[in-house]
Amino acid sequence: WTAPPTEEPIRARRRVQRALKCIHKKTLKGKKIAVVGHGLLFKMMVGGPKPFPKVWGAPRGWPKNFRPYNCRFVDDGTAELKLAAAAEDEEATVVLLRHAHSRAQAASALLADHWRLADEVRIAIVDHEES
Repeated sequence: WTAPPTEEPIRARRRVQRALKCIHKKTLKGKKIAVVGHGLLFKMMVGGPKPFPKVWGAPRGWPKNFRPYNCRFVDDGTAELKLAAAAEDEEATVVLLRHAHSRAQAASALLADHWRLADEVRIAIVDHEES
């Protein structure tokens, strides 16, 4: 799921709803579905539940990389499909799993490593010149 950088929120919400409809149809046939993706996608799928489910941990920093989150579809009185925490593994029809990095995150991490290494080399040169 990759959204254009300038995508309007309403359009993004529609795309998430289309994906949830497809997933929901499969769960109605008794299938369990795993969704691997980005944290922002998952936040849109669950819609910021209040109170935040304890089984998912704290809302800050959610979702964590590579941790499976058991979910089920809920009717919150709106026309939109939403996911909520499943009480037990047997009740879960959808499992959310955040993968580690997007391309932008990987590039940012690489750049940070580059500058950290450059600083270490500068420090080593200064230390060598002083001795």
